[in-house]
Amino acid sequence: MLYHHLCSYSRYSKLPKYFHDHPEYGMFSSASQIQLDVNYDNLIKTINIFSKLEPIKAILFSNSVLIGENEDLLCCRDMFWQDSTHGINPHNIGMYETQLKDIDDLMAYIESLNIYCTMRNGLYVNFPTINIMDYFRKDSVEGEYCDKGVYDKITITPKISDIEYLRSFKFLDLTYRGTIEYRSSCTQPIKDVLCVGAFQLGLKNKLYELEEIFENDEVIYHRGYNASELRKLFVKRQLPNFVDEDKLYTLIKQILDLSKEGLIERGYGEEVFLESLYERVKNRTNPAKDMLKKLGQDKSIEDIIDDYGRLK
Repeated sequence: MLYHHLCSYSRYSKLPKYFHDHPEYGMFSSASQIQLDVNYDNLIKTINIFSKLEPIKAILFSNSVLIGENEDLLCCRDMFWQDSTHGINPHNIGMYETQLKDIDDLMAYIESLNIYCTMRNGLYVNFPTINIMDYFRKDSVEGEYCDKGVYDKITITPKISDIEYLRSFKFLDLTYRGTIEYRSSCTQPIKDVLCVGAFQLGLKNKLYELEEIFENDEVIYHRGYNASELRKLFVKRQLPNFVDEDKLYTLIKQILDLSKEGLIERGYGEEVFLESLYERVKNRTNPAKDMLKKLGQDKSIEDIIDDYGRLK
């Protein structure tokens, strides 16, 4: 279902949009995804503040270099989603380009998303991606389903229960389970596999402190760029010229210290999972940079993979 949708990009040739030719990216582009509970009162603030964290996460966690293509990117995952059929409606992917004010704002944003599939008679039905509200206004929709490897045409009538198949692929999103799912970070080396989750968990109950850091920051914010634009700059090998690298890593350490404080307050010893991130800040690196450095030292990709799979 998902792969079939991604392979349908040739059908949108009339759109003024670039599509990469890796529709199979979902099979090899892995993420370190976590879900954290969020209460109603903190929902909007959590989305807004954690959205501002995305550029920092790009610096710490980038780990998806596409060798031989787009080699200026340390994190190709963003590009894979953006330049696929999921990105036809940019609201379905990436970051919120707006500061949400309240639940009504979030509901309006959800209403702006596209839907591209549903289910009938136990089979997934794909159809051309369409705004969810426009979908429900239609009397019928033409789609196709796969039965035993063969695709057949089908005409369906939209039903309100189809809302269950509205899929956003944003960096962070509210789920039906009452959690926020964080999806933007690449898979990490095995020995550091819990660092992404620990980093975000530690900041979960430090929203106001994190908000104050960003409000007072002049290293990356208040420089003419929003969080989404900064994320796109920070997934590249070279930092933009307006960023002072020393001050940037001082900022990152400040946020890392805040996360550590949050984990210590939880009392489960989870702060140990941040140790690798302190090393990254000290050495100004991330897994993608480490891989490129090793390749530059003529280390084979097989040896690098072996290193990534080690527990210590």
